[in-house]
Amino acid sequence: MKTTTPQITVKPDTQKVKKDGQAPIYIYCSWRGRARMATGIYCLPSEFNSKTLSIKSQPEKSKRLRDLLASVEENITTLTEPYTAKDCLTLTPKQKGLSYINLLSEMSNRRGLAESNIKKYITSYHAYQNTTTTPFEDNSESDWKGIAKTWKNQGTSLTTIWVRLSCFKAILNYALETGRIKENPLNNWKFKKDGYKAQTNPRALTKEEVDDLWNWWIITEDFAGLLWFASYYFNGLALCDLLKMDWNNVKFKFVGGMMILSGGVINRSKTNEPVPIVCPVENNSRATRIFGTMQLYSNDLKKRSIANWSKLINKHLKKSPIPDLTFYSARHTYCTNLVNSNIPLTDIATLLGRNVEGLSVYIRQLQTEEHLAKILDKAMTK
Repeated sequence: MKTTTPQITVKPDTQKVKKDGQAPIYIYCSWRGRARMATGIYCLPSEFNSKTLSIKSQPEKSKRLRDLLASVEENITTLTEPYTAKDCLTLTPKQKGLSYINLLSEMSNRRGLAESNIKKYITSYHAYQNTTTTPFEDNSESDWKGIAKTWKNQGTSLTTIWVRLSCFKAILNYALETGRIKENPLNNWKFKKDGYKAQTNPRALTKEEVDDLWNWWIITEDFAGLLWFASYYFNGLALCDLLKMDWNNVKFKFVGGMMILSGGVINRSKTNEPVPIVCPVENNSRATRIFGTMQLYSNDLKKRSIANWSKLINKHLKKSPIPDLTFYSARHTYCTNLVNSNIPLTDIATLLGRNVEGLSVYIRQLQTEEHLAKILDKAMTK
């Protein structure tokens, strides 16, 4: 008998059972063809009740499933002929709510995230799904603290917890920027204060501290100091980008009567943004020395993994005269110098391989009470 309305069914796909025995639940539609829509909800097939559309002992999942089905049925009432099964299951963002994977895909396409970073986002999301069934966008600050505490009690390292929370913070900030949500609770929570951030906040060094660090490196010739200054003088590059650079292709050349070191253009691993490697050296003997040393040891530097180097560098930097020094502070110092020199933000973004909006993480650290007082005094007094 030919049906006169779309036929909707909901059931787990027992052909895609995961190792823990859970199967993904799909909404199926038959109407001028067949289509299905992933709900993002998993359960044991034996716990699913097709009559009541409920999952045993999991009321939150059951509610999300019924709400999604209601959205599909409401969507069908708005469609005009002729429409197909696919149209029935194509919901607007408002109807289907926020999807972590969809937001990640959209953010990745816009910002060109590296594959390794996308994997971190997905791994973090899977860890979240194994912890709670609450939609991630519904969590308050206290909810996130509870999730972090659960991970901590399960033996998860502080660094891993911080990475997971940072992934969700970035996703929620993207949702905030695009108007999907009104507030990101993770922006208000200082991870370090509650003991969830294992890393020291990077900070920009003063000119005196840079001089002290240089003198320490001249005396010790420590590889950590070499790589710190390589980042400081060459675009504030991350360690992975420094180590993948072909230092033998970095050349001296004259541009507009100025001698510079030019390394062409490389794509940052984190954002995939092109970065022109430019370092003026006419009045900078330090940069020339760092360049020559990097050329000398570039092959040896590639013999260790990035993770191994990262651990060793921060360990060695603790021996320097600068307290709480980290490798990433080189990037913050580089950016600070550019901002304090009133370089246009668009140029700073190009040199750092970020979009202008992404510079806030560096600029905010400059806006201390002392800094703001000085600029206000200069601007408002005669």
